[in-house]
Amino acid sequence: MTQLSTLLTDLGNKKRWPHKQLDRLFDQHNFYYYPKYSMQRLRSISSPLSGPKGTKLENGYPKRVQNSYCNLDYKFIAYSKKFSRLKTIIDTVWYLVTDIDQNAIAAPLNICNQQTHPGGKRLAVARYLNLPTVPVLLQTQQNLSENKGQKLNNPQDLIDIYGKEISVDVVDDKLEVSWHGQSQTRDPRGYDGWMISSRKTLGYFSVWEQISNTSFNVFNTALNYEIKNKWFSTRYTTDRPQQGIYLEILDSNIDPQSINPWELFFHIDPTVQTKTCKTGKYRLVNMLCANKRKISPASLADTLQRPKNKFV
Repeated sequence: MTQLSTLLTDLGNKKRWPHKQLDRLFDQHNFYYYPKYSMQRLRSISSPLSGPKGTKLENGYPKRVQNSYCNLDYKFIAYSKKFSRLKTIIDTVWYLVTDIDQNAIAAPLNICNQQTHPGGKRLAVARYLNLPTVPVLLQTQQNLSENKGQKLNNPQDLIDIYGKEISVDVVDDKLEVSWHGQSQTRDPRGYDGWMISSRKTLGYFSVWEQISNTSFNVFNTALNYEIKNKWFSTRYTTDRPQQGIYLEILDSNIDPQSINPWELFFHIDPTVQTKTCKTGKYRLVNMLCANKRKISPASLADTLQRPKNKFV
């Protein structure tokens, strides 16, 4: 009998290892693990916006919202008052951005029939960080080449890939593996409770609530200028801000107006005081942070330079 690790917080009611369903699924489908699956091959796969249990809200969002969300483009923030689900993501996705940027994606994305679940939010973050590859567990009824990959022969092989800090489910003949190695939490639906864990983090606050009524400051050596916008005002200043959150341009050769600091919004972590870009050209400063935690290097330039795809 498969023994899984005990979690710190388990709010789910389902079994974490459905033996009979898994055995039947592995008899009818093939599973391949690719530790470095090209992001180019995932260009057409969206990160679906999901709502409360039993509902799918994709059709309830305008196309521009869906596309912005899949790219973690800050513009979907403007719809957060209309769609409460967006506000939840806005207030918590920094947790995944920081973790994946510093530690890479630990658990493979589950992909079946050009859909990913669990893994949609990790895919959106991978696009945000402009990662070249991600780990993938591919479910198919075809026999595929194992080039650069590994075929799983039975459910027990999942333990070799994910470890024992997981919850496994079969939904509509699709394998769903949730990894709890970072959060140590399972939510009431049976998935990883990273959103719950993020809110329990020491020093947590809503970045959007803190910054929404002010401009996003860009500290630089050349320009004093403010762009007014209902949602996303930007203030370029040669005076170092003494409070709040700001982006510092460390390279004097960069034209400040070529940088839109809002693209880095999801890098702002309530638990991190500074993030310095691996290029040495940018530093994100969070003076609201309750501790002195510093991160270097961070993928700020990769986010600024990332391509954005259309999915709908």
